[in-house]
Amino acid sequence: MKSNPTHLFLLTACALIYLSGPGVSLAANFYIDPINGDSENSGTQAAPWRTLQQVIEDDLIESHAWRRPYYSFGDTEPRNQGAPVKAGDTLILMSGYHGKVNIHKYVNTSTIHVKAGAGQTPTLSQLHFQASANWSVSGLTISPIYGDIDESSLLRIESNSFNGPSHNITVQDNELFSATDVSNWSVANWLERRKSGISVDADNSLIANNTIRNIAFGITVSSDNVTVRNNRVINFSGDALRGLGNYGLFEYNFVANAFKVDGNHDDGFQSWSRDGKPVVGMTLRGNEFYTNYNHPNPALLSNFQGIGCFDGFYNNWLIENNLVAVSHWHGISVYGANNTRIINNTVVDDPRHTDDPMVPWIRLTTHKNNTHGINNVVRNNIGKLASTTLGVTLDHNFDPGVAADDHSNYLSYFRSPLNFDYRLKRTAPPVGAGSEILAPNIDITGRLRNKPFDVGAYAFQLIVLPFLPLIMED
Repeated sequence: MKSNPTHLFLLTACALIYLSGPGVSLAANFYIDPINGDSENSGTQAAPWRTLQQVIEDDLIESHAWRRPYYSFGDTEPRNQGAPVKAGDTLILMSGYHGKVNIHKYVNTSTIHVKAGAGQTPTLSQLHFQASANWSVSGLTISPIYGDIDESSLLRIESNSFNGPSHNITVQDNELFSATDVSNWSVANWLERRKSGISVDADNSLIANNTIRNIAFGITVSSDNVTVRNNRVINFSGDALRGLGNYGLFEYNFVANAFKVDGNHDDGFQSWSRDGKPVVGMTLRGNEFYTNYNHPNPALLSNFQGIGCFDGFYNNWLIENNLVAVSHWHGISVYGANNTRIINNTVVDDPRHTDDPMVPWIRLTTHKNNTHGINNVVRNNIGKLASTTLGVTLDHNFDPGVAADDHSNYLSYFRSPLNFDYRLKRTAPPVGAGSEILAPNIDITGRLRNKPFDVGAYAFQLIVLPFLPLIMED
């Protein structure tokens, strides 16, 4: 049956009328340029606004706000009705300083995107969300070197008991730092000038692909269902990662180089229970922790703890495929756990450090009140074991048997530990010696594990050299 052109025209016209009706709006792009913009402009590419701070303060964004005092989720009222920027729109930032930005009480019905324009480097001194929802920020550089700051964290996402919660915030592909270079900072410089990176109190948020360096604390999460993925936290003087909410996911993050400037016991990752409630459903997967990854100031080097969970309980946790190369007793330490699995991790003493007495361990032990956990598994790990509690199944683990001043046994396990290469050698004892039960199907690099499974974070990978024809000369 042939199509009727008249029918097609009518259907197309009806579709256009429907899409342009009052219930549907097409997302728009708005441009902000600190160098060429003006607050009186219309926000087009040809006539950009001036700064992100100006756009917020001039009420140019239509949104909603929680009714105050906040009582129940979903009770909102309109804000800035008729403003040009609406839910679903994108704010494109050009190079230059965009201010000290506070996004307070903006609960969008769909995500508003704030992002750097192609090839642009927009800067802020701080970014603070409070009682806001459905925002995404990407491509920003945030540092106090650009302007005033009144927060301890460069990017803070806050829920407030009076103004309401925040939720569904995405922060990705940004760079945050206290200063560009801390190699010559003294202890006094650190204590006076350091800021923390990202603080998250917003359920269902994503923190991904950010570089956070030269800071106090890196990423702190106190809310539920937050994913922290592929971030780099380098040169820190507190804890690199903190996970205090339930059902969090910390995966494929890179952590290196702590500075000892105060009495804090520095950690690569730390968690603890709050108000006596267990931390539930956390996954730590594929993260890397290094005591000394070309540390810029060895005189202030901190032998930070790897994964430190000392104040449980911790229920239904999964810790798998992590590389922990630290010079401290606590490689992976969990005090008080139920239904928790520590599987296929590699925990090693930094072989370049022979002047400390510590070799890191993997330890799943009793709660600090001496209560035993149940249904825990420690399996397929490389590292010293110190699991001293009931309720733990231990099997298929390998201890290389190194001493704090003698790491020679690592040479039979790993390709080049002095060069941060902890991939297994072909003849390493852990190759093919693991259990498939509850083990991850991929390794820390994302490679599929072949049967029989290997022990540790890295699956053995055969290096195949390209075929090179033999050329004979007369």
